[in-house]
Amino acid sequence: MALDNREKQQRWRERHILRRRTVQRIASLLLRQRLEDPHFEELGNLLRLLIPSQSIAALRRALKPPTDREIVVHNEAKEVAILHAWLRAHPGRTRAEYMRLLRNFDSDVWRWRRKLG
Repeated sequence: MALDNREKQQRWRERHILRRRTVQRIASLLLRQRLEDPHFEELGNLLRLLIPSQSIAALRRALKPPTDREIVVHNEAKEVAILHAWLRAHPGRTRAEYMRLLRNFDSDVWRWRRKLG
Protein backbone atom coordinates (compact mmCIF):
# COMPACT_ATOMS: atom_id res chain seq x y z
CA MET A 1 0.00 0.00 0.00
CA ALA A 2 1.36 3.39 -0.97
CA LEU A 3 2.01 6.01 1.68
CA ASP A 4 0.08 9.23 1.55
CA ASN A 5 1.79 12.62 1.76
CA ARG A 6 1.27 13.01 5.54
CA GLU A 7 2.93 9.66 6.27
CA LYS A 8 5.84 10.48 3.94
CA GLN A 9 6.37 13.78 5.73
CA GLN A 10 6.27 12.06 9.12
CA ARG A 11 8.91 9.53 8.07
CA TRP A 12 11.10 12.29 6.65
CA ARG A 13 10.83 14.26 9.92
CA GLU A 14 11.76 11.18 11.95
CA ARG A 15 14.82 10.54 9.77
CA HIS A 16 16.00 14.12 9.94
CA ILE A 17 15.14 15.08 13.53
CA LEU A 18 18.68 14.31 14.78
CA ARG A 19 20.20 16.44 12.03
CA ARG A 20 17.88 19.36 12.82
CA ARG A 21 18.68 19.14 16.54
CA THR A 22 22.40 19.04 15.77
CA VAL A 23 22.18 22.12 13.56
CA GLN A 24 20.13 23.90 16.21
CA ARG A 25 22.73 23.07 18.89
CA ILE A 26 25.57 24.33 16.65
CA ALA A 27 23.70 27.58 16.07
CA SER A 28 23.11 28.11 19.77
CA LEU A 29 26.79 27.44 20.53
CA LEU A 30 27.94 29.90 17.86
CA LEU A 31 25.62 32.61 19.17
CA ARG A 32 27.03 32.46 22.70
CA GLN A 33 28.80 35.57 23.92
CA ARG A 34 31.74 33.57 25.24
CA LEU A 35 32.94 30.17 24.11
CA GLU A 36 35.13 28.09 26.40
CA ASP A 37 37.19 24.97 25.67
CA PRO A 38 34.39 22.45 26.39
CA HIS A 39 32.16 24.36 23.98
CA PHE A 40 34.72 24.03 21.19
CA GLU A 41 34.99 20.29 21.79
CA GLU A 42 31.21 19.94 21.70
CA LEU A 43 31.05 22.07 18.55
CA GLY A 44 33.68 19.89 16.88
CA ASN A 45 31.82 16.71 17.79
CA LEU A 46 28.55 18.12 16.44
CA LEU A 47 30.19 19.21 13.21
CA ARG A 48 31.61 15.71 12.78
CA LEU A 49 28.06 14.39 12.69
CA LEU A 50 27.10 16.69 9.82
CA ILE A 51 30.23 17.12 7.74
CA PRO A 52 32.09 14.37 5.85
CA SER A 53 35.60 13.53 7.07
CA GLN A 54 37.41 15.04 4.08
CA SER A 55 35.60 18.33 4.69
CA ILE A 56 36.59 18.18 8.37
CA ALA A 57 40.23 17.79 7.30
CA ALA A 58 39.94 20.79 4.95
CA LEU A 59 38.33 22.83 7.73
CA ARG A 60 41.11 21.85 10.13
CA ARG A 61 43.74 22.95 7.59
CA ALA A 62 41.92 26.24 6.99
CA LEU A 63 41.69 27.00 10.72
CA LYS A 64 45.31 26.07 11.44
CA PRO A 65 47.35 29.17 12.25
CA PRO A 66 49.86 29.99 9.51
CA THR A 67 53.52 29.26 10.13
CA ASP A 68 56.15 32.00 10.11
CA ARG A 69 57.35 30.82 6.71
CA GLU A 70 53.81 30.97 5.27
CA ILE A 71 53.40 34.51 6.60
CA VAL A 72 56.69 35.59 5.01
CA VAL A 73 55.74 34.03 1.65
CA HIS A 74 52.31 35.71 1.77
CA ASN A 75 53.80 39.12 2.58
CA GLU A 76 56.41 38.80 -0.19
CA ALA A 77 53.72 37.93 -2.72
CA LYS A 78 51.66 40.90 -1.54
CA GLU A 79 54.64 43.25 -1.94
CA VAL A 80 55.31 41.96 -5.47
CA ALA A 81 51.64 42.54 -6.36
CA ILE A 82 51.83 46.11 -4.99
CA LEU A 83 55.03 46.73 -6.98
CA HIS A 84 53.38 45.54 -10.21
CA ALA A 85 50.28 47.66 -9.50
CA TRP A 86 52.48 50.73 -8.91
CA LEU A 87 54.41 50.11 -12.12
CA ARG A 88 51.12 49.83 -14.06
CA ALA A 89 49.81 53.04 -12.45
CA HIS A 90 53.08 54.92 -13.16
CA PRO A 91 54.21 54.10 -16.71
CA GLY A 92 57.83 54.90 -17.41
CA ARG A 93 58.92 54.28 -13.82
CA THR A 94 61.23 51.38 -12.94
CA ARG A 95 61.50 48.80 -10.18
CA ALA A 96 64.75 50.37 -8.97
CA GLU A 97 63.03 53.74 -8.70
CA TYR A 98 60.19 52.15 -6.72
CA MET A 99 62.66 50.52 -4.30
CA ARG A 100 64.55 53.82 -3.86
CA LEU A 101 61.33 55.78 -3.19
CA LEU A 102 60.12 53.07 -0.83
CA ARG A 103 62.88 54.00 1.66
CA ASN A 104 61.47 57.53 2.10
CA PHE A 105 58.13 57.57 3.94
CA ASP A 106 57.19 60.93 2.40
CA SER A 107 57.62 59.80 -1.22
CA ASP A 108 55.16 59.34 -4.05
CA VAL A 109 55.17 55.59 -3.45
CA TRP A 110 53.98 55.90 0.14
CA ARG A 111 51.35 58.51 -0.74
CA TRP A 112 50.07 56.16 -3.45
CA ARG A 113 50.08 53.18 -1.06
CA ARG A 114 48.15 55.19 1.58
CA LYS A 115 45.50 55.99 -1.02
CA LEU A 116 45.08 52.27 -1.66
CA GLY A 117 44.20 51.75 1.97
